Amino acid sequence: MEEPCELCLAIDEDYRVIERTDHSFCLIALSPIKAKHLLILPRRHVLDWKDLSMEESKDLFEMVSRYKDKILKISNEEPTLHMNFERHGTQRHIHCHLLPTKGGFRDLVSAHEGIPRWGVVSKEEMEKLRDEFSRDN
Repeated sequence: MEEPCELCLAIDEDYRVIERTDHSFCLIALSPIKAKHLLILPRRHVLDWKDLSMEESKDLFEMVSRYKDKILKISNEEPTLHMNFERHGTQRHIHCHLLPTKGGFRDLVSAHEGIPRWGVVSKEEMEKLRDEFSRDN
């Protein structure tokens, strides 16, 4: 088992923790992308989604749901949710970023990756993708 990480220890930072449950906690982002950026994460040090128990998963997403509604209410902007796994984050502890946005996920990815906002996939391409995802790798 790995040693507790920076995010594990953040549960004791009362100045930024908004809520703690038996399985999850919500805190204000230390380096926010924008105001009202929250992190929601499991209490237990976990690197991958598949390692969460059903109770932990349920608790985590119930908390996401509560704070999604609160962000909308206090910022008047629709929140977006992004979950960081080990390779995509700066922390080795899965966590959800929840923050208000003026655009949606498509807008964010399009701007960041420099790709068209909308694309069209042919039926043939969809079938090929379906088959690729259906294979055991």
